[in-house]
Amino acid sequence: MAIEDTKRVYSTSSEESANKYLALGWKLISLSTNEHSPVHVVTYYKLAWQSEGEPIEPEKTDWSKNPFLGGGEFE
Repeated sequence: MAIEDTKRVYSTSSEESANKYLALGWKLISLSTNEHSPVHVVTYYKLAWQSEGEPIEPEKTDWSKNPFLGGGEFE
């Protein structure tokens, strides 16, 4: 699918959260890392809903709504 078909984008630094979205049919569109120190590297996952219908999301907990704690949604 083309990027124009994206209905919603979800960004997270949580591997567990990214895998939950992937299991529901979301597509990984970007993967990046940020090295805060030689021993602290953070991986960021950007996923897109590009399927028909409304985006399907895993059950969210409070932390998953906060982009500063590993989750977040950008439309």
